[in-house]
Amino acid sequence: MVLEESLLFANEEDADAFIRFLREKRCRVQKITDSYIFNETLLSGPIKGIIRIFEGSNTDPRKLHEGNGNPFNVHNTAALSNLNAIHSFISKVMDKFNPGDIILTTEEYEKMKADIAADFAAKIQADPEWDKRAASLAEKLISMTGPLFAEKMPIIDCLTTMEDEGLVKTEPEGIRLAKKINPDDLPMERRASDPDEFDPETLKKFGLVLHTRIYYETETRLVIDPMIHAACTPDEVEEALDNLEIDETSLDDLLNNLVDKGVAIKAIMDVISRVGKISLPDLILEMDAVSLKLKDAEQRITAHASQKFVESMVSDLRKIGMIEGNDQKIRAMR
Repeated sequence: MVLEESLLFANEEDADAFIRFLREKRCRVQKITDSYIFNETLLSGPIKGIIRIFEGSNTDPRKLHEGNGNPFNVHNTAALSNLNAIHSFISKVMDKFNPGDIILTTEEYEKMKADIAADFAAKIQADPEWDKRAASLAEKLISMTGPLFAEKMPIIDCLTTMEDEGLVKTEPEGIRLAKKINPDDLPMERRASDPDEFDPETLKKFGLVLHTRIYYETETRLVIDPMIHAACTPDEVEEALDNLEIDETSLDDLLNNLVDKGVAIKAIMDVISRVGKISLPDLILEMDAVSLKLKDAEQRITAHASQKFVESMVSDLRKIGMIEGNDQKIRAMR
């Protein structure tokens, strides 16, 4: 069925909310639980060892021959900058403070997080499409970082890791140092963008291991009856999906299909309306290149539909009650 649609949700609760909307529109829907698997490989070990590995990667001629366009080089450069900032911060903490000291007050810590959030929100407001232009995660991370982010975010990263390792404790007064370590030995994990490039002997030399994590997850897919094209406008669907957690690609596909297939539906119905009754072979010929003008728009569209597509469209339009008759006398539903 060419008019059947699907939509992918991150959780079943949001899928159920959209099902309620569709049922109000008398549109049938099937809920399916899909599974998906993804993995990531991390470099785990002391921060100084990871820094040394990334420094070596960024000076390896095999990585630099493509310049800044090389994703490996771009990713490792960003990671190296972040790691050096973290190492600098923990080195200052270990030099300046003793166990029991407050290294950052609650007010200072909360202001730091608020400043980062405000800085990022201002960037999004100024350039809402920034993430769509970035070709990779590394480019997204680099493009979102300004001076304030680059200065403050490593501190938050460092404090989070220190708390996980029992080096600091969060108390009402602030963040208190619990014990001291050699800054070079701070345990750290960072994504290995190209795990095959890391030599086992080099990893061993710096006390590092490659740690692969495999994640097994589920997601909810809705298979939506073709009736959605007759019962709902794209704007109604978009409004019903507002604030629900949906796969962005899946959402874009659905909204585009509602518009583009809506054009095909209009083209078929215009042909039928013009002639009253038409055979399927003649409709297929008409739909090879049918021109139509959109309502309230100074724009003309020419639709080109294949034979199989028209045959499937006719079948779907019969099912949702927009047309009737056999293949020799197709007409609009009375």
